[in-house]
Amino acid sequence: MTENETDPVEEEFNLSSSEVAKMLNMTSRSISRFAAAGTLPSHKKGARLRFRKSDVEAFAAKRGTKAASTPKKAVNRPSPANNGDSSKSTADGASSPSTSGLTVDQLIAKVKTEIDAMEQQLQAKRQFLVELEAQIKR
Repeated sequence: MTENETDPVEEEFNLSSSEVAKMLNMTSRSISRFAAAGTLPSHKKGARLRFRKSDVEAFAAKRGTKAASTPKKAVNRPSPANNGDSSKSTADGASSPSTSGLTVDQLIAKVKTEIDAMEQQLQAKRQFLVELEAQIKR
């Protein structure tokens, strides 16, 4: 490949994990986990993960959500619970969007993700109990 030619993989995989996270209204860490699990196809360039827009859209559709067409910040809407303050302040003074800026589909996807995590935890605890009962019977 010459100096002026671009790598076709680089052209195709042009979204960063933070851009994908914004598109799906998730954390970059969640995106990295989905990529590591093979659920969300990615390409590693150095230490950074890169994603194709078509893969992100397919991933969102599989989860019953819709990816934002371009990465953008969620719109925060005031909720009565926080008296019009639509963001939560963190220890370093930065603010993170609250769930009031999410669409219904995004909230459903978030709840599904949390349910999946809880089911995995429950399965691990059940397995622990089975092993513990087997040890007690010995």
